[in-house]
Amino acid sequence: HRLILASSSTQSLAKAVPGLARLVENLCVADVDDRHQRLRLGNATLRERILDPLPGAMDVLCYLGYSLQEENGEAVLILDATKHNTEAAKMELSWLWQLIEDRWQPQNWNCLTCTLLNKGQLVKCDACGEPRPSSALPP
Repeated sequence: HRLILASSSTQSLAKAVPGLARLVENLCVADVDDRHQRLRLGNATLRERILDPLPGAMDVLCYLGYSLQEENGEAVLILDATKHNTEAAKMELSWLWQLIEDRWQPQNWNCLTCTLLNKGQLVKCDACGEPRPSSALPP
């Protein structure tokens, strides 16, 4: 599931990871609140903000203890207490935030004039003062 998430577009990650992280945060405690033990897949907000933009989100939730079931003709994710692991949830949450930080971390860039490799946070070349090219700007 991490490979699928990591290959998601920056736009999809920006849209969906905060919501997915909130869901994962709810799993970082031993006694998960009743309202977080059952997620209706028909919930438009859940689909639009998390599941549709991030195809790997469903895999993350299943990895952390949810199982896909059907109730009264509706697809739901039900938290299985025997599969719920708070440490795994904490590790997954940390990985999600690291993914976002890495994706937005300015990358080092080469000056088009003198070819010096500049640090990502610089807006002009450290050697010749040439402005950072737009192709080297972070997303």
